[in-house]
Amino acid sequence: HGVRDPVRGAAAATCGGSAVILELAWDLRGSLPADPGYQLYAAVCGELPAQVHGSDRWAMAVVGEDLRIRCDLELAGAFIEGLRCARLRVGEQMVHLPRAAQAETLQAAPELVAEGVTIKDSIRGTSDMSTDDFGRALARQLADAGVQAGWRIGGQRLGMVRGRLVAGYAVHLRGLDPAGSLRLQARGLGGRLRMGWGWLRPPSDR
Repeated sequence: HGVRDPVRGAAAATCGGSAVILELAWDLRGSLPADPGYQLYAAVCGELPAQVHGSDRWAMAVVGEDLRIRCDLELAGAFIEGLRCARLRVGEQMVHLPRAAQAETLQAAPELVAEGVTIKDSIRGTSDMSTDDFGRALARQLADAGVQAGWRIGGQRLGMVRGRLVAGYAVHLRGLDPAGSLRLQARGLGGRLRMGWGWLRPPSDR
């Protein structure tokens, strides 16, 4: 995970004049529970000021052996300081972030993948839907983002958040233009973005 100058590369992460988005990465040491989403989110929030973790301008995921957070440039300092050498209790497990965060700007890619995207059906009040229904909901999400892309829906992913089932599917997007690729990476797809869902990345980034 190389380090780039966030200021020099800021233009790569602006989406039509909107805020600069940084991706912060920490080495993650220790074992996480099988489905760490909500518990990891709660542990990270415990290290941050309320005005930061209460903001909707950030997303989080575990990618390989990294903890990664995407956030507006003005929030980055709070994450970098709050999680410096942090030890986090995630459920019954303890994990450690032994090194300072590495900061990168987002890079456009024509293909993006997500291990799980969850979209709540506003009528039925559930995220557990057929692939056909999910495809229609995904199309609406892309249209709302002003993005055109081809897609493939992969296997179903299930998780639990405070005792409630969260369901979604893996998604592979193709044919993205640079602006659309950056916009989707910055905003994510679907819900539960701070719990590892909807995190889009190039297929080579593992």
